[in-house]
Amino acid sequence: MKKIILNLSLILSLLPLGHVWASDTKLDKEVAELEKYVLDELNKKNVSQETIFFHYLLAGRETYTLGLDLHSKKYFTKALEMKVQEDKTEAYVNLIAIAHREKNEADKKKYIADFELFLKANSRFATPEMTNYLEFLKTGKPGTMFQHYFGFYSSMNSLEDSIKKKNYLQAYMSINPKGLEGAEIGLKTTYDLLNVLVNKKKAKKLLCMDTYKKFPKAFSYSVKICAILEQYLAEGKVQPTRIDDLKKYFEKNHQDRAYLLGAVEDLK
Repeated sequence: MKKIILNLSLILSLLPLGHVWASDTKLDKEVAELEKYVLDELNKKNVSQETIFFHYLLAGRETYTLGLDLHSKKYFTKALEMKVQEDKTEAYVNLIAIAHREKNEADKKKYIADFELFLKANSRFATPEMTNYLEFLKTGKPGTMFQHYFGFYSSMNSLEDSIKKKNYLQAYMSINPKGLEGAEIGLKTTYDLLNVLVNKKKAKKLLCMDTYKKFPKAFSYSVKICAILEQYLAEGKVQPTRIDDLKKYFEKNHQDRAYLLGAVEDLK
C-alpha cells in the first residue's frame, strides 16, 4: 500500500456524510435497535464502568458509520465523560471529524486541545501515529508520512491479552475496521470473530468472506473460523465437528493463534 500524505480537509472529507435523520425509516429502525441494545447492556447487574465505556464507544462507532453525526456525537461524548483508564483516541478523532464537517471551528479547536491533553496524560496511547496525526491537526503538516489517520489498531499489543481474558468487547473496540481494507485474512477473521461475539447475529458483514469464497477448502485457521462464523450467523449455532476440526488444527499448526479457539468456543 502506497504511503501518502493527505491534507486535513481531504482526510476528514473521506469520512461518511450525515444522513437526513427523519427521512430514512430504515436508519430510524437501526438506531432504535442499537439504542435498545445499549440500554439493555447498561442495565445488566454488576456492569463495570469499563464495560459501559466500551458500549458507548461501540454505539458511537456504529452511528458514525451510518453517518448519524448527532447520535454518534452523543455517544462519543458519553464515552469521553467516563472516568476510566481506557483508550479514548477513537472518540476524540471522530468528534474532531464531526466538528470539521459541521464547520464548527470552536468545537474542533476544543476537541484538538483535549485530545492533546489526553495523549500527554496517557503516554501509552500516544503512539507515533497518534502523535503524528495530532501534529497534522494542529499545523496541517505531518511530521512523517503515514498510511491512514487511525491505522489497524489503536492498541495492538493488548488485543491478544484481551481475547485470552475473554474481554471481547474491549478487544473488538481496539480494532479499527477502516484500517483492515488491505489487511491479510488473519486480521480480518479476528475482527469478524470479535464482531460476532459482541453483536451476535446482528453482525452484518464478515470481512473474511471474499477470501473464504475463493478458497473454501484452504488449510488455514482463518478459513476454518470464517466457515464457523458463516454457519453461526445463518443457523445460530456451530456444529461440534467444526470446533473439533479447529482444535486439531491448532494442535499442530499456528499454535501462537490457538488462543482464538477459546473465543470460537464461546459462540453461543
